[in-house]
Amino acid sequence: MLYFVVFLIGFLLSGIWIACNIFISQRLKRSETVLMFRPLFSAIIPTIVVYLLIGDHPFHFETLLDYRVWIIAAAAVAATCVIMTLGLQKNETYKAAELMEMCVEAACMEIPQRAMMQTFVLWLLEKWDLNPICCILINALIWCAGILFQAVVIQKQSAVKKLTIELISSFVFSIGVGYVFYTAGCILLPMAAHALERFLMNYHRKTIQGSTE
Repeated sequence: MLYFVVFLIGFLLSGIWIACNIFISQRLKRSETVLMFRPLFSAIIPTIVVYLLIGDHPFHFETLLDYRVWIIAAAAVAATCVIMTLGLQKNETYKAAELMEMCVEAACMEIPQRAMMQTFVLWLLEKWDLNPICCILINALIWCAGILFQAVVIQKQSAVKKLTIELISSFVFSIGVGYVFYTAGCILLPMAAHALERFLMNYHRKTIQGSTE
């Protein structure tokens, strides 16, 4: 029962973050360069609060020397790309600058997803003497629920197949990269993995001329 309560509290926090993210997006809509950092801007304050509560930080660089976390991160990116390819539409093109912005935004998304939410869920689990590793699964479910919430409640237009692919890929990526963050405690590797996944999934759509248009 307490695990479900943790999920509900986390989902509420994600809703607050989504609202802040939408608000900041509206404020920054005229500045596309700054707009790609909106996931970071909307999560930075609660992330700092969470780490003050637990007395830690997400920059344990020494853990990056462990080759196993790199293998797991690479496997998560590869599995996500394979799943996403099943529902990929190939009729879009992106300029080089647009591709860069997408990668930066993906990297910044790891701040609310991992540094803020997963750490907060971990803190709750430890505070209530629950299994801490469950933060990986609960965090993945929270963000998948967020995708469904935006698609159903906010009535975001999305085909069933596309939504299903998005949910599965998001869950797989969050489990893999979530485990990396749980074991390594360094946010840089999840950020790099998310940016790489976004790059691999969209590079082939980019127009070479786009950067000069």
